[in-house]
Amino acid sequence: MSRNYNGSVKKNKNFIYRSRTYNLGPLEQEIMECIWSIGNCTVSDIYQCLIQRRQIAYTTIMTIMTRLTEKRFLSRKFIGKSYLYSPIDSKSKTLRNTVFKVIEVMINRFGSEAVAYFAEELEKFPNNNKI
Repeated sequence: MSRNYNGSVKKNKNFIYRSRTYNLGPLEQEIMECIWSIGNCTVSDIYQCLIQRRQIAYTTIMTIMTRLTEKRFLSRKFIGKSYLYSPIDSKSKTLRNTVFKVIEVMINRFGSEAVAYFAEELEKFPNNNKI
């Protein structure tokens, strides 16, 4: 049985889900970009999306999509002879959750110093780029 970073495991009838993490590697990001643009898709659909930009093995994509399912970025259903993958959250919600998690970790670790630093760095951005 595989364990998450904090040791927690979530079970489903057909699959073990790890608690959601918010970090994506570069290839995971590329795959998620394809999925958000396509919507519900198969590994073959993502292969067609990525092969236009880079040389990559079909099995590599399959492995990464399984990991994205374990990380709770994707859900999947077995249909016919293959899995149909769907993003669990929209791109904007995933971005928001990722930023929130990073900020939460920094504040928990460094407290008010982190908040002061974020405020200081935010002042460096032009007004039209502030939230």
